[in-house]
Amino acid sequence: MEMIRSTQQTTLSKAVYRARLEALRQLMKEKDIDAYLIVTDDFHASEYVGDYFKCRAYISGFTGSAGSLLVTADDAGLWTDGRYFLQARDQLDGTGIRLMKMGEDGVPSIPEFLSEVLSSGQSLGFDGRTVNAAYADKLHKTLLKKGIRFVDQYDLAGELWEDRPAFPAGKVWVLDEKYAGKSRRDKLADLRERMKEEHANYHLLASLDDIAWLYNIRGCDIAYTPVVLAYTLISQDRAILYVNQEAVSEDVKAELTADGVELRSYLKVYEDLKALKGPFSLMYDEKTTNVALVSAIPNQIKKIHCINPTMTAKAVKNPIEMENIRKAHIIDGVAVTRLIYWLKKAMAESEGRKSAPGPGRTQESCGQTGAAAARTQESCGQTGAAAARTQESCGQADEITELTVCRKLESFRKEGEGYLEQSFSPIAGYGAHGAIIHYDPAEGGDIPLEAKSFLLLDTGGQYYTGTTDITRTISLGQLTEEQKRHYTAVLRSNLNLAAAHFPQGTTGVNLDVLAREPLWELGLDYNHGTGHGVAYLANVHEGPNGFRQKESDGTLGAAFEEGMLTSDEPGLYLEGKYGIRLENLMMCRKAEKTEYGQFMRFETLTMVPYDREAILPELLSGKELARLNVYHARVFELIAPYLTAEERSWLEEETRPF
Repeated sequence: MEMIRSTQQTTLSKAVYRARLEALRQLMKEKDIDAYLIVTDDFHASEYVGDYFKCRAYISGFTGSAGSLLVTADDAGLWTDGRYFLQARDQLDGTGIRLMKMGEDGVPSIPEFLSEVLSSGQSLGFDGRTVNAAYADKLHKTLLKKGIRFVDQYDLAGELWEDRPAFPAGKVWVLDEKYAGKSRRDKLADLRERMKEEHANYHLLASLDDIAWLYNIRGCDIAYTPVVLAYTLISQDRAILYVNQEAVSEDVKAELTADGVELRSYLKVYEDLKALKGPFSLMYDEKTTNVALVSAIPNQIKKIHCINPTMTAKAVKNPIEMENIRKAHIIDGVAVTRLIYWLKKAMAESEGRKSAPGPGRTQESCGQTGAAAARTQESCGQTGAAAARTQESCGQADEITELTVCRKLESFRKEGEGYLEQSFSPIAGYGAHGAIIHYDPAEGGDIPLEAKSFLLLDTGGQYYTGTTDITRTISLGQLTEEQKRHYTAVLRSNLNLAAAHFPQGTTGVNLDVLAREPLWELGLDYNHGTGHGVAYLANVHEGPNGFRQKESDGTLGAAFEEGMLTSDEPGLYLEGKYGIRLENLMMCRKAEKTEYGQFMRFETLTMVPYDREAILPELLSGKELARLNVYHARVFELIAPYLTAEERSWLEEETRPF
């Protein structure tokens, strides 16, 4: 019955997307546009965007967080990366849009494709507010020499979208310095020093996480990411914040004004940029500043391209942030550990297994929230289908599904001190769904769980004390020898990267092999990066730190510094069978200093047990077993005091030394 219902919904939706695609082509013809590009970004190059900005999803039906749609009169392609190949294949099937697998042999980039299909005198159109200057420059270098025209003033998808969601306008709130660890005055002073070093009179900042960090403000204009739609223009004696004035209370306005921050309306930034008089210099990051903003800068203003100084500054957490983040991971670890216990108990009971754990707290209310969370969520509760899913009742049901687990975990997190919201839409893939790297159960059918195979659960929380991101692959019953062997290989990958000991100046490209080697030994691999930076109460993905095989710009990437928070998440995905991913967040710390220089290490912050039933200890080396046992001892030490006697007894068994 579930399969029939899903198929009917898919058939209807594919017809809708075909119609939208044809309507877009008709509008392109009216505007004399030969190819039209729709990217994922909002006006600020954000990874995740509010519902108002989801034009690519509206036209194509593909809902992943990365991908670009290119439409011509007789063709359409969706370019996305390996995280979304399976999802995009299923969502695009029947829409008339081809999947273009980025990075695969024989798949051209969008500029390469356009240079082949467009002729001199033809045009490429896009909404210049959503395309960043760096990417536009790449398009120009490839296409202008062929005589291709650029038309960047039309939001064609928006013109077709009759029931488009409202533009985000959530309330702005202040993050107290006891959480931020540094005042906005000090942050502005540091930024102005960097501007002097770059010989910049002005700095234009458009990326939302940078602005939130700089001014110690947060908001709710993007689901799961507590940022504010805003721009800022900074000189040595002025700091102008362009934001929706109605979103700023008098108290917040007074606090910002007292620190020398002037507030102006959100769209006034274009007018102010055009009014700048030279000779002056203006600094901005091409990757996070859109084409429309850059076009507004007068020609006599010298443009300085550089990475936003705030990007590196916020990636290196200060001592107060570091200590808060440790607290957040203990609170979060309690919630996820309780969820795993509850799930294993519920699955065992559903199968009538005699080995079921003792009774635990499974009948508690799902709606409990802390007073602190209520204060900030009062005016900016989540909107959209994703939020509605997490707010539904999650009482014990006869049948446990993927979404049941998500709701139950949310109920446990809500009991934690300082919890605000999830840090991204939960990924909960049972069996074959686990092989879809960023699977969304609400869009994929929400199938029931059975007492066999794996559930891949990738979730996170936003707390006053920091942002969490954790993945555990949970065995729900009897596993095959192959499943255990694969789980153990991914576990080895996770443990080995966490144990890295390296000289200062080392980057994630240097270290990525430590995670992949156990899988390479089996002739296996995974088609995504091994880890990403994580913000403090902001983006769950932030730069510049991360672990990956190569950087897109051909460099070795950013070196790790003390205070950088990075995920460690190797995986394995077997299409049609199951997926395995194990993710912890780690803080970079200084180790010893020798005649060879300063050495660095990682401190693992995530505190949730691995699945004992899925581990083949004989496949771990002595060092790896020791790492596992030390980690599990730490989990029990920090998490057990917050559990009931029954939960604590289960955790003690789960974490006993191998």
